[in-house]
Amino acid sequence: MAERDPLHADPPAGPDAHHGDPDADIAVGPVAKVMVAIAVIGLVAAALVWPLVHGFLGANLRRQPETRIDLSRPGGPLLQAAPELDLQSFRAGENVALGSYGWVDEGAGVARIPVARAAELVLEQGLELRSGPPAAPGAPAPSAAEEPR
Repeated sequence: MAERDPLHADPPAGPDAHHGDPDADIAVGPVAKVMVAIAVIGLVAAALVWPLVHGFLGANLRRQPETRIDLSRPGGPLLQAAPELDLQSFRAGENVALGSYGWVDEGAGVARIPVARAAELVLEQGLELRSGPPAAPGAPAPSAAEEPR
């Protein structure tokens, strides 16, 4: 008995007779009904959402002040013309402050001294040890009367 070639087999008969046949009839009625239903649902949804969107946009536009554009200055960030020179002048000012005497707050009696002199004083006098828990950041320093010696 000769074997059948599955690629050239006879099409099946019955309900699956048109399976894979591009010329088979398609039931247009149900497909058209689904398409019409989708279109109607989309239009109803758009009709319901439109007043909300229009109301939100209208309220937002009424709340915003009128903006005027200043054309006398170019837009964008205002950059430094010479950042190297700015950094040099900043560091020079900091070096002057670190190397000279001066008042930080004259009313409170707080002064600054040069860093080199402060290091000498620490070497001569040492650092004072305090007992108790460390102070919270930003808390005022205890006065000399409160500190145990």
